[in-house]
Amino acid sequence: MRKYIKSNLKNLVIPLSIAFVNLILLSLPAFSSLLPQDYLNAVVSIEVEMQKKVEMPDKKISIQTYYQTVGTGFLIGYPLVEKDKDGNVLDYVFLVTNLHVLKGVINSNTKEVWLNFDHKSGFKRYPLSLINERNEAIWLVHPDGEKVDVAVIPIIATKLIADGAEYHWIREDIWAYPDNFKDKGIALGDDVFVLGYPLGYREDVVGAAKKYVVVKSGAIARVDDDIVYNQKSFLIDSSVFPGNSGGPVILKPHTDHITNSKSVDKAYLLGIATGYIPYEQPTYVMFSGEYVHAGTTFENSGLTKVVPMNFVKDVIKAHIKGI
Repeated sequence: MRKYIKSNLKNLVIPLSIAFVNLILLSLPAFSSLLPQDYLNAVVSIEVEMQKKVEMPDKKISIQTYYQTVGTGFLIGYPLVEKDKDGNVLDYVFLVTNLHVLKGVINSNTKEVWLNFDHKSGFKRYPLSLINERNEAIWLVHPDGEKVDVAVIPIIATKLIADGAEYHWIREDIWAYPDNFKDKGIALGDDVFVLGYPLGYREDVVGAAKKYVVVKSGAIARVDDDIVYNQKSFLIDSSVFPGNSGGPVILKPHTDHITNSKSVDKAYLLGIATGYIPYEQPTYVMFSGEYVHAGTTFENSGLTKVVPMNFVKDVIKAHIKGI
């Protein structure tokens, strides 16, 4: 039986203001895994509320509500200069996803999404209005605008804690940027994890009782200055699908290495999965003794664009400077 709760916490977001909390509140049990298990609780399903007509046994039509995943998001933490009275570091907390995910919702005349978190009672959906009282989008964008497929939203993490949500955020000290990949031992061919909700929120894929994240594998396929700074992305070899957009890409640690390379013992956050690059194949048919172009088919090339975390950092620093 599906077990979820719709929350009435409307004020989960602080548009253009400070959202921070003490990291010590989120201590979780340790697991023996190359993918830190608390990363899974940083990932949320971004959903929209839908309705469908269902014919009942008595032939009457019933209108039923369901939720459709439109993308993935995840929580990150960026350190404040200040510390609490015990000397613990305080973090701003943000939700990160792809800009095209949120704009797609707005373009469909929907102004609200639901964030699906694991919860002590199963899982729980929290409403998030995408438009403020001035009819403006609440998300923060990169100074380069839509050229960077990133949307960042400040979150009031303390409300989630008080409500019993099971979640985590990925702190800035575990992010890696293309400019320091080499120093950290990150290189072409290194394995990665891609976290998210491909194929939408399918119960046969992600489960009904809890919000199970789907973990896919991949490898860094191309990362150089040309693609990073001209296309605002790098490439991984991983087949992603609708629903994966906005999910984190995590380096798989490796301790075995060859001469003149480094071992990497941390699961660095590398960026945000944006979507696959389609492979275009023209098709032709024989007509009156000649081949005529009949159309073009599109397939998943297996290559996925990833927005590097330095662009996310640009958004956050610009936001903090403007507070």
